Order: sequence, then structure tokens, then C-alpha cells
Amino acid sequence: MFIFFSDGGRELYFPTYYFYAHKRLVNHWVKNLKVKSLDECEYRCYLDANCVSLNIKNKDHDGKHECELNNSTHMEDGSYLDDNQLYYYRGAEVGDYILRQG
Repeated sequence: MFIFFSDGGRELYFPTYYFYAHKRLVNHWVKNLKVKSLDECEYRCYLDANCVSLNIKNKDHDGKHECELNNSTHMEDGSYLDDNQLYYYRGAEVGDYILRQG
């Protein structure tokens, strides 16, 4: 199972096999946001054209997650995938939207 977003020529897939508990991709952040859920963080990544992966931190005292949007993935730069008990990493696959006529 994976989460899929598509609009305006960009497709972004978040396959479950690119989900890593207790990992964080460092030195590739483009935005840092507060969100209510992993789904919201994934959606925010989709909305940012530079985002291809994300780190999400466990809930803090106000019940929100820290969502870090990244401009690289573990496949491109795995040397920056660090162990961190407070975070989860989620990589994406990016594709091009093709109109299919039936």
C-alpha cells in the first residue's frame, strides 16, 4: 500500500517500503512545519515542488508533529540517514503525470 498524490503534472508516491522508524534524513531540509498528522505532512510535501521526502517527529507537548520537508531521498543520499529515536523518515517516488485517453 502507498499514498499517492497527483495534480498539475506531478505525481508523488509514498510507498510503505520507504518508511523508516527512528531515522531522520539530515542536511536536506527545505521547510519545517507543525502538523497534526503524518498524512498532513505528506500532503504538505506534495504541495512543495522541491520536496521528495520528509521527516516527522513524535508529537510534542502541544499535540503536534514537527514536519521537515526534504529535497533529497535516502536513495540519493543515504549517508545522511541518521538514527534518531524521535523521528520517522518517509521517502517518496516522483513521477510524471501522463494523460491517458480511453
